[in-house]
Amino acid sequence: MNTFYIDGKMLLDVDKENSILGGSRMSKTYRPWNPHQQWLLPPSVHDWLPENDLVYFILDTLNELDISAITKKYEQEERGHPPYNPRMMVALLFYAYCRGVFSSRKIMQACEERLTFRVIVGDDIPNFRTISDFRKLHLKNWRDYSFRYYNCARRLVW
Repeated sequence: MNTFYIDGKMLLDVDKENSILGGSRMSKTYRPWNPHQQWLLPPSVHDWLPENDLVYFILDTLNELDISAITKKYEQEERGHPPYNPRMMVALLFYAYCRGVFSSRKIMQACEERLTFRVIVGDDIPNFRTISDFRKLHLKNWRDYSFRYYNCARRLVW
């Protein structure tokens, strides 16, 4: 065993037989992990996804889509709580369908658990009944919107 001193103070005791150079290896060290770590400022969900993710494509192309038939129905109604933003709901349904999620309960669950769905809804997660009612209310326009959305997306990609 060797002992190293600096200015008369012991700095390090080295056991040659148990050191990396001598005999057996030192135990493995791991990166620090604390799942309960508090964030001083919460990170942006946009920092955790690649910039070419499908969710960004859907949000960008949605701005090109005319959804006035949907918004007209909400603008005529003055009763009740303010509705969810229709663009958010359309984006949510388009993204869910692209990912193979069709059940309104599964869409709500994905909004709670999946980061990509959180990019669309933020912390304002619609209830499964709201998703289902939105879909039923605008079902007759949905085929038209899907066709227009497809054409808009095709124009932007090609």
